[in-house]
Amino acid sequence: MLFRSAQYGEEGARFARKLAQLCPSRTPYSPQEEKAANFIMEELRSYGYQPEKQVFTVLDDEGNRRTSANVIAHMKGKGFQLSTKLSDENNEGLPAEENDLIMILGAHYDTPPLAFPQDDNEADDPSGEEDEEGEVTNLYPDGIHDNASGVAALLTAARIMREENPGYDVTFVFFGAGNDSYQGARHYLSSLSAQERKQVDVMVNIGPIYAGDKVYAHAGQNSVRSGEYKDYAKRRKLYQVTDIFFDNQLNSRNKYAIYTNQASFFVETDTGARAVFREWTTKLSDHTPFDRAGIPVVFMESGDYRVKDRDEVRIE
Repeated sequence: MLFRSAQYGEEGARFARKLAQLCPSRTPYSPQEEKAANFIMEELRSYGYQPEKQVFTVLDDEGNRRTSANVIAHMKGKGFQLSTKLSDENNEGLPAEENDLIMILGAHYDTPPLAFPQDDNEADDPSGEEDEEGEVTNLYPDGIHDNASGVAALLTAARIMREENPGYDVTFVFFGAGNDSYQGARHYLSSLSAQERKQVDVMVNIGPIYAGDKVYAHAGQNSVRSGEYKDYAKRRKLYQVTDIFFDNQLNSRNKYAIYTNQASFFVETDTGARAVFREWTTKLSDHTPFDRAGIPVVFMESGDYRVKDRDEVRIE
């Protein structure tokens, strides 16, 4: 079967469906969340990675210890070299090569807490079950949007990038307890040394992308300055995402588009400043700890930002 440029088969979609079906209630700290983490690790091993499980605990409001885990895989990059097209004047002060820049690609694999309808004939655990033909079915919310879709996209990237030999040292992180104030992302960031934080060039967070027909890429709030100004250094990674997309004509080759927020009215940021609501989002997710730490971020999600008021932004 022939695929258009940048289409990489159905493996990701199949994984998303199976994760959603086998672990539909993978809420933070639950047995299904642990089962999902192990499922992701098995998939990464099948690609040739040696994933690690970063276990962490948090205290809930009652003082009870709750345990979750991040699943982490590493890929060594080839580094970056200065382009021969640059003039000596443009090269001045720049290193001939960079070999230790890190790109973090992340997605949480847990689901929001949901109330599952039950009757006397239903078990407490709403896990799906395989029938004789290996199909898995259930009648409950299954988190295919939030966030089996993001996990599947991240796994597809992990599979394909092994063939691409990127310049970055890439760290793939599947965050646990993302729906509990992004605890997995917070723990992972806190585990990095000061030197490792300096090496992180960008954090890309893939959020829910299943529902709706528009996928948006956003910069973080650390790219926002008061008034109509923006921090280009923090927003450059977003522009690189869109440049790659349009330079390779992926919109026409794949009948698919990547959007940026062009709403362009004033909103209040987390810091209390008023700024133009354009090319960034007020939504908080696994990218938020990195954003607040001053690391450039790109957050991807499906939705619709053709709005005139912040309250009109909805999940598709």
